[in-house]
Amino acid sequence: MGGSGRVLWLDAAKGLGISLIVIGHVWSLSDPPLFYLWLFAFHVPLFFFISGMTFKVKQASTAAVLAEKSYRLITPYIWFALLGYALYLAGYFATGSMSERPDQFDYGLWVPLVGILYGTAGEGYLVNSPLWFLPALLVTYTLAYVINAYLPSKATQFAATAGLMMIGLFINEQIRLPWGIVPALIAVGFFQTGHWMMQTSLIRKLQSHHALIAGVVLLLASLLAPINGAVGLAGPTVNNPALFIIFAFIGTGACISWVYALPVRLQHGLALIGRHSLAILVTHMLIIKGIKVILQFTTGWTFTSMEVSSLQGLVVLLLTIISLLIAIPLIRRIAPFTLAERKGPAFG
Repeated sequence: MGGSGRVLWLDAAKGLGISLIVIGHVWSLSDPPLFYLWLFAFHVPLFFFISGMTFKVKQASTAAVLAEKSYRLITPYIWFALLGYALYLAGYFATGSMSERPDQFDYGLWVPLVGILYGTAGEGYLVNSPLWFLPALLVTYTLAYVINAYLPSKATQFAATAGLMMIGLFINEQIRLPWGIVPALIAVGFFQTGHWMMQTSLIRKLQSHHALIAGVVLLLASLLAPINGAVGLAGPTVNNPALFIIFAFIGTGACISWVYALPVRLQHGLALIGRHSLAILVTHMLIIKGIKVILQFTTGWTFTSMEVSSLQGLVVLLLTIISLLIAIPLIRRIAPFTLAERKGPAFG
């Protein structure tokens, strides 16, 4: 256990998950390298799975529980969506005189603003695109809460979960709904599986060497994920639904197994990151974009070159990590209300 009743390896899993999310936003998504085809098969399902592992039906009214969850998720969503739009405006006007304005500023003034209300990524709707996860998680959490609080048996819970997930998979590229509803439907399956796993004795009985063996086997199996092409829950884009589900669970299982098998010291390092996963989620894309704009003006590198060059991308990643180490403690001390916190601890 970690401090304040926290489970160390779960915080470490969050740390690994958010680290993979940050890495996944440095290089090109329009022409993804093989590594990205592998990574995107599971890194967002992993986060929904972990959220399910920490889920509990509380002894309070459903309305009160969902109101509290809404406050904790939508407060940072609104603040950092508006911040993203403000930075977009600055970049939009700053690049107006350039002969070749970066594609990131091609959406005009109204689409990104309206997109904040719509709450779904893509087509310029969210400048701070990772924020789509927060309303989607709220929808998933709400569905999971109803399933677990009101359905009487595991059989009916499983049927409802599978049904919602199948609906999401069926309509994933046919209809676009606000507030991440479509990816949220798909994510219910990962969320509920994580919840059910924590209810069993399997985790508590698992030895570290067993977890390591499972991690190795699952990691090797996950390397086949690119055969399903470029996928991602944000769209969502699943390509072959069966392959998407299989590799999402395989990759998630590999990450959970590896984290569980890590020595405690390494778990503590990842857990430190995990305890700040929300702050990292809402800030990292703005930092990445800001760094790329600055590098374009100071080095002559283009957005395209930074998204396809391994070396330039590593520079962006390194500067992003340094910036996060500075920005997050400041935010949590000076403006914790933006993260729905009364007071925020610094790293440590």
